[in-house]
Amino acid sequence: MNDSQTIVLRFGDTALLSPADRSRAVEEVCAHTARGERVVAVVAPRIGSFDALLGDARGATEDPDPRALASLLATAAQRSAAILSLAL
Repeated sequence: MNDSQTIVLRFGDTALLSPADRSRAVEEVCAHTARGERVVAVVAPRIGSFDALLGDARGATEDPDPRALASLLATAAQRSAAILSLAL
């Protein structure tokens, strides 16, 4: 069993906007892993991404299927997670 501590880091909606913001997030994750800690990074979707996706959904239908809408909105968080993963 690994005795290392697990740290949960939450990065808000502005944490990945610019290259400098991403660098700070990467430095934070790397600082914890360098100390032997396991890191769970939780990222928020980019500002305005939900509104844009809701607009896309409304452009397709006035009454979107809830599961399809949830799937669409989940892509906003997936995008942020992928950007942080690429930066790491």
